[in-house]
Amino acid sequence: MAKDYVTGKKTTFGNKRSHSLNSTRRAWKPNLQKVRILVDGKPKRVWGFNQGFKVW
Repeated sequence: MAKDYVTGKKTTFGNKRSHSLNSTRRAWKPNLQKVRILVDGKPKRVWGFNQGFKVW
């Protein structure tokens, strides 16, 4: 499973609740994109969280 290189965000799971409170499993996925960053002076392709780009 993909995980953000900086913040560690990944897919989280929970229940979707209808008006009658029936529960169905669902997933919340962060907006991960492959980005190229410099790690120890060398380019490396990692998964980056879209909102985490502001931190970089």
